[in-house]
Amino acid sequence: MPEGWQERPYERFELTPLGRTIGAEIRGADLSRPLEPGLREELNRALLEWKVLFFRGAHLTSAQQRDFARNWGELETNPLLASGSSQDVARFDKSEGATPTFENVWHADVTFRERPALGAVLQLREVPPVGGDTMWADMAAAYDNLPREVRDRIDGATAVHDFIPGFSRFYGPERLAPFQEAVPARRASGWCASTRRPGGGCSS
Repeated sequence: MPEGWQERPYERFELTPLGRTIGAEIRGADLSRPLEPGLREELNRALLEWKVLFFRGAHLTSAQQRDFARNWGELETNPLLASGSSQDVARFDKSEGATPTFENVWHADVTFRERPALGAVLQLREVPPVGGDTMWADMAAAYDNLPREVRDRIDGATAVHDFIPGFSRFYGPERLAPFQEAVPARRASGWCASTRRPGGGCSS
């Protein structure tokens, strides 16, 4: 836990941890209606603590999913993905002839942006008979467990994230490679997480 973190009970829903450091299931929170401030604060605290939250059986419309996501700030769109019934809700469709998607590899979303998104709100509409599972990795825990000499070497490093090698089949020739810290501080939670990843080039 980050320095100064105060563990408090959750009073507006039931939380069940699904792992030691990442993942928790939330029961008893109605996401289809606007969140009252107390519930929003507790969900945000749970997100900072567990990093991935699961709400089984929520069955939200695209509009409800969008409104729920807006509790954490303005939404961003991805020009590479098809839209759902709402323009700011992306649709991952694996049927023949659908817009190609590229999420089925280890990745961190939009780390090439100057201000990467806090996270994503995903909803599974159709479950395939085999597969379809999504996995998450706790990069904060990975960073915390790096040898001290490795952390000292990468802390404060500056990198160029060039997504062209991985996404050249989707984008034109223009180059978008903004400078950013390779290990950004997560101010809200106090954790750090390395954003170096395959699929994009990082050079110090």
